[in-house]
Amino acid sequence: MLSSYLLYGMVFFCLERIKLIGKMNTFSVADDKTLIELITQARRRLVYLAPGVSEPIARAIAQRLPEQGLLDINLILDLDPEVYRLGYGTVEGLDLLQKAVIANGSYLRSQPGLRIGLVISDERLLVFTPIPLLVEAGSTSPAKPNAISLGEHPAEQLAAATGASAEMLLSQAEIGQAPVTPEQVMSTLDELKRIPPKPFDLQRIQRVFSSRVQYVEVEVMRYRLAGRAVPLPKDLLVADREIQRRLKNSFKLFDNPDAIEVMIEAPVITPAGERKEKLKLRYGQRVLEDDRRRLTERWLYSVHGYGMLLFREDRARFDQEIEAFTERVAAYGQSMKCYLESHDQVALDPILGGLVETVMKEPPSRYALNGIDIRDRSALANAIRTDLDVAFKDLRNSINPKVTVVYKEVSYESLSDPQFRKGLEEALRRKNKQALVDELFSEYDAVREKSGCSKGTSATGSKPG
Repeated sequence: MLSSYLLYGMVFFCLERIKLIGKMNTFSVADDKTLIELITQARRRLVYLAPGVSEPIARAIAQRLPEQGLLDINLILDLDPEVYRLGYGTVEGLDLLQKAVIANGSYLRSQPGLRIGLVISDERLLVFTPIPLLVEAGSTSPAKPNAISLGEHPAEQLAAATGASAEMLLSQAEIGQAPVTPEQVMSTLDELKRIPPKPFDLQRIQRVFSSRVQYVEVEVMRYRLAGRAVPLPKDLLVADREIQRRLKNSFKLFDNPDAIEVMIEAPVITPAGERKEKLKLRYGQRVLEDDRRRLTERWLYSVHGYGMLLFREDRARFDQEIEAFTERVAAYGQSMKCYLESHDQVALDPILGGLVETVMKEPPSRYALNGIDIRDRSALANAIRTDLDVAFKDLRNSINPKVTVVYKEVSYESLSDPQFRKGLEEALRRKNKQALVDELFSEYDAVREKSGCSKGTSATGSKPG
């Protein structure tokens, strides 16, 4: 008899425990974990409806697809790329799910403009608000719900959960237990006055442009030989006319620096996008400038008063060419230092020859203070050569080419200026890119009408039978 009571008690306890586990608050949080639990628990019917799909959810659905026939599965998404730019799902999730439905002979259905979420798992129904992760982080706290879990009597269930039932106290409701005070409202209004929201149209326009174009600044520094001169000590005077022509407290290193070229080994990107390694090239500052000009003219659009713009779809190819260009510039810098080192020895002789005789007449006092025999022509020549070696070495070290590339987003201020749109249109037309003008600005003009998407559904994957 005792064992019968114990058995009955254990069964009762287990049944109550199952009820407790199965119970879910009406207002809850729909995160990946919650949705995956519903997906994995479905036995007869599974419906997933949302703008997009994350990788964990796609993996959970993919694991159920082989059960089709025993399990009725329906999958409805919005295939607008903007869905994934905003963070309603991930590219990896969509790709994984598409491969899974094809592999299992199934299909996806499409609903343009879909912005609600729904999961049906047998008799359980979860309606939720999808979170655009680009705009805000998803909630993980039950105190900040974004979903409603409904059972057999949804009206009564919602009335009780919201405290709308006349018999209930506010403290018994799941949400909205605390009345709002006038002070709370004023605090919110004051904060909005301090930092007002941007006009919604411009925010949407900014998103359109930010998804397509961005500013790029490309600069090459410390590569020019033009204007380079060797700074010489002021106490070295020169009488020779040819030396005087090139010496004004400094020695002009080159008469025609644009014509100087060195041999380098560096990569080149072909027009087809193929990288050719270690090609032998003649390179100089004029070649470098032409190289940079061709690269920017090919990929960038100059908007007068704003800067250079790059289409994101060209970013990978642009980065590839910038990388090769950077390697060419670095190779040029190394070769030019070697060239200057050998050139210095040739340039030193006429300077030294023109200086020694004059300096012997009135040697700098610092030479004598440093223990140099200023009456000894050879010692004086060595002292002058040391001064010149230091000056030439400083110049060589100053030739250190470097490429910098800075990417910036299109700003709110740019988009609020009509001149920006006009300037970009002109830049695109100068390159005969009328199709890009029409495409980009049709999106720009359509953002206010985004809710007017065409109605109906379409399918991807295998067609339903």
